[in-house]
Amino acid sequence: MFLALWLLLVSTPSWAGEEDEAVRAEYVRLSEDLDRLMQKNAWAGVERTFVKVQELGVPIEFDDWVAGAHAARQMGDITAARDRLMRANEIREEREVLDWLWDVDSNYGQVSLRGDPGAVTLAAVQMPFDPLMAKAVQFAEAKVAETGSYDGFLPAGTYAFAGISVKVQPRVTAARIDLRTDEGMAELRRQEKRAEKEERKRKK
Repeated sequence: MFLALWLLLVSTPSWAGEEDEAVRAEYVRLSEDLDRLMQKNAWAGVERTFVKVQELGVPIEFDDWVAGAHAARQMGDITAARDRLMRANEIREEREVLDWLWDVDSNYGQVSLRGDPGAVTLAAVQMPFDPLMAKAVQFAEAKVAETGSYDGFLPAGTYAFAGISVKVQPRVTAARIDLRTDEGMAELRRQEKRAEKEERKRKK
């Protein structure tokens, strides 16, 4: 055992301790930047800084997780906001975080929408009046436009994904549509036929 410890000590680079100190100092600097940028409501800057904090690979403190959650919400990424709140809640429970998590779970539902990039779109049948919810919809729409897919939270409501009606409900099983599978394409054809049938009825 003593031999193993001695080998570990002699094999550890002398600069390892200095490197750890440098990383910790960088974390302190970035954490201060987070607080400063939050006070200015510079949310894009908060998000960029929080990503740098994550890349350091060090334990993140409660206040910084909450700062990251605020930034993600302001950018429309409710999924990341909720994940960061959960991480903050693991450190300690506070009413602000618990109330926020309850609000997300009560007003947003999960979806898993997958299609081919450039071939599908996502749109809300009715855009939410709440500006933060509207940002969440716009964030998801942009993701679908860019990648063809979106996995995460959306405000409760009805959406059109590549012509398929998707109902998003809080606290229920995630709505899942994968147009890259035979089942997904079959659902698309069923909805198209229903729409055609309803259109013929209206014309009579």
